Amino acid sequence: RMIDPSFGSGHCLLGGFARLVDAWQHAEPGRNPRDIAQKALDAVAGVDLNPFAVAISRFRLLVAALQVAGVQRLADAPDFRIHVASGDSLIHGPRFGLAGPSAARNEPLFDDAQSRADQGLAHAYATEDLAQVQQILGRQYHAVVGNPPYIVVRDAALNAAYRNRYASCHRQYSLGCPFTERFFELAVTGDGGAVAVEVGT
Repeated sequence: RMIDPSFGSGHCLLGGFARLVDAWQHAEPGRNPRDIAQKALDAVAGVDLNPFAVAISRFRLLVAALQVAGVQRLADAPDFRIHVASGDSLIHGPRFGLAGPSAARNEPLFDDAQSRADQGLAHAYATEDLAQVQQILGRQYHAVVGNPPYIVVRDAALNAAYRNRYASCHRQYSLGCPFTERFFELAVTGDGGAVAVEVGT
């Protein structure tokens, strides 16, 4: 399974989907193409704060799945499950494998967030799909990929929330710092977990 916690246009999600489809088609050439499409969709997940990016990526993944399934008309489309949601990967979801400063700094925010997971979290936007975001971020993945935004957070409350949660948020940090920390948390611990971060300029 793979996740892109800041997927933007969905390029990495589509690439992962295509590679998984190719692998399953070679491994099980007689399998129903619709099953292969859903199997590949179930193995990719993503979260992005921009609801427009989420809508575009959902549509792009749907079109890719329809092509794999050989479906020509939307009226004939299966009810594919697509695991992308609108939300802030830096704020929502549990933390995995924490030790040192991040663990100590995170506990109050994490406990507070967990106590309100079913009613909306602190710093949540109305456009966030909180239940689905919690589900997607509630596990670790074999591959964590992405191109995080390399911008400085101007909102004072959000900046403070990130600083409270991530040890890498020091001085005038860019979002590339906490996202890189988050990518490694979401990767399967020990053998089998891989992280690929595209470095912005």
